[in-house]
Amino acid sequence: MRGHRAKIGKAAVNAKMRAYRAHDPVRYFHDTWFSSLVGTLRGTRPSKFVNGLRSSCTELDPDCVFAVLKRQSPPRAEAWMCPASWGKGKNKCELDHRFPKAKWLKDAPKGVTGYKFTLEDLFRCYSNDNLQALLGTDNRIKSNKLPSVQELAACRNTWPEHWGDVLPKAIVCPRRYEYLHKARPLNEQKFYSKLTRDPFYDDDWIKGLCKLFKIKA
Repeated sequence: MRGHRAKIGKAAVNAKMRAYRAHDPVRYFHDTWFSSLVGTLRGTRPSKFVNGLRSSCTELDPDCVFAVLKRQSPPRAEAWMCPASWGKGKNKCELDHRFPKAKWLKDAPKGVTGYKFTLEDLFRCYSNDNLQALLGTDNRIKSNKLPSVQELAACRNTWPEHWGDVLPKAIVCPRRYEYLHKARPLNEQKFYSKLTRDPFYDDDWIKGLCKLFKIKA
């Protein structure tokens, strides 16, 4: 009887998860990423999913994400920030997306939207290039607001693909940043889904990822 009940319970959970994926695949993707991130940073469950997104499925930098961010110029993580100080609560740090992961951006002019649910945009959003570590309270304040033009200039490679490497005209732009209104040559732009992949993340892995989360390739 116990085994029968367990099977019924598992079937119910699986049915609920299928309904969840079908109803809101975007949220399901983000929730899966966060739960996998917890296991990765806590050292309890290293995640090929998180690591694949961090590296856009190329060969992953073996260092911890915080070490990678500290090496950047300027650094995108403070010296005290590490897996042990990551989490929710007072004096804890969080991993933030420099260009917010939300499609609808706070304080954005009409018609200016964020990432679409495509493979290229997901790679841009979750790559090391778009991550920074912030004090939790600072991350709450930042939320999903449209970054300042100065901040946008610093993360240009990870703008949504549909911006076409051009700052939307509706965003007020100081003169010193007017160069952002002109797209760079294609060979100077970065297309994350076109990078040479680590052999683990072969075509079947990518197809499986897109099928599971209903991502547009």
